[in-house]
Amino acid sequence: MTAEHGFVPRKASAIARCSPITHHPSPITHHPSPITNHQSPPTHHSPSVKSEALPPAAVVLMVTVFSVTKRVR
Repeated sequence: MTAEHGFVPRKASAIARCSPITHHPSPITHHPSPITNHQSPPTHHSPSVKSEALPPAAVVLMVTVFSVTKRVR
C-alpha cells in the first residue's frame, strides 16, 4: 500500500506542475481589473456607500442568516 501511495502523488505532482504554470498567467492578468473596478465605485457613491457597497452575495448571506435565526427562535 505504501508503494502505491508513494506512486500516485508523484504522478499528481507532475500533472499539477504542468497545469498551474500555464493557468497562472491568466488569473494574474485578471486580478488588476477587478481591483481597479472595486476602487472606482466607492468614490462615485460616497454619500450612500453603506447601502450600495453591499454586494448581492452579502445581501443573500444576511437574508439567509436572518431566516435561520428566526427559525431557531
